Amino acid sequence: MTRRLIDRARARHRGRGQVGAASLELAVVFPAVMALVFLTVQAGIYFHARTLALTAAQEGLRATSTLTGNTGQGSAKATSFLNRTADGWVTDRAVAADRTATTATITVTGRSISLIPGMPGLPIRQQATGPVERPTG
Repeated sequence: MTRRLIDRARARHRGRGQVGAASLELAVVFPAVMALVFLTVQAGIYFHARTLALTAAQEGLRATSTLTGNTGQGSAKATSFLNRTADGWVTDRAVAADRTATTATITVTGRSISLIPGMPGLPIRQQATGPVERPTG
């Protein structure tokens, strides 16, 4: 009988040192997990914005590098693509075009959006370069 009472008393006191431990663990781990989630989402936004900028540069290159194309057409095509698809994803956008006798280059710069209000997004710079079409023999 005495042994049974002692075992019951020990069982009652066994978990008392752990009271509130789960809340404390959650308070420590939760901010770290949320920061990791935010960083993952921000990275996804950044890479999506980079892809949009690269695709805009490639669209502009297609217009610039044709036999009758020029830098104005390439810039307009890249800007049009950004306006249609990257609105809200890429901010502070700028398109620069260059064409020589043999190569054409379109450069798209801007910033990805940021999840943290007031903090500027990450800078983006994507460039597409290719040969200019020319008649051959």
